[in-house]
Amino acid sequence: LYTDLGFPMKSSVVPAWYNRPGYLEAMAKNIHESLLTVDEEERGKAHIVYTAQGLPVKYVTDLGDPYQEQVERCVSMLTSELSSSFGIANEHSLSYQGAFGPQQLRWLEPSTVEKISGLAGSGVTTLVLVPISFVFEHMATLNEIDREFRAHADACGIKRFVRVPTLGTDASFIDALATCVMEALPDLSRPSMQQINE
Repeated sequence: LYTDLGFPMKSSVVPAWYNRPGYLEAMAKNIHESLLTVDEEERGKAHIVYTAQGLPVKYVTDLGDPYQEQVERCVSMLTSELSSSFGIANEHSLSYQGAFGPQQLRWLEPSTVEKISGLAGSGVTTLVLVPISFVFEHMATLNEIDREFRAHADACGIKRFVRVPTLGTDASFIDALATCVMEALPDLSRPSMQQINE
């Protein structure tokens, strides 16, 4: 469509927003509120697992997709935000979910199932799962996390499983996205294909 001379008349590419203060603040607030549902004596020992949508490794290694680096940087920034805003310094880790397709295709690791098993095996009894690259409730959160991962954690001996809700229409998050759009508006004078290639 972008190579069709008549479509679109004008468009702009909105930059990545994983590092936007409004997004980070909204996510940190959700994590903090979810941690408050854990008994106080267990709260500091709860392990936070950031679970991101998986991606085939070749997209990163062969095609230069910045997704993995952006997710890792986002987790690092969220860790800082949690510490500075809420004094939260829980142990945390990153995993990936949602691999599908041909069996020989290698996906980003570790998988969230593997991560849960490993943490349970090392004695972790309270997990707080953060859907880091999901911004609204859908099959990956409602089915994969809430049903499959919860059942797996239970089978592994995890006593407390908390899933942080997605941001949905959180005002801080929506404001951050609106700012991204407003910043992209001056680029409307540039050809769409040029922006995509960059």
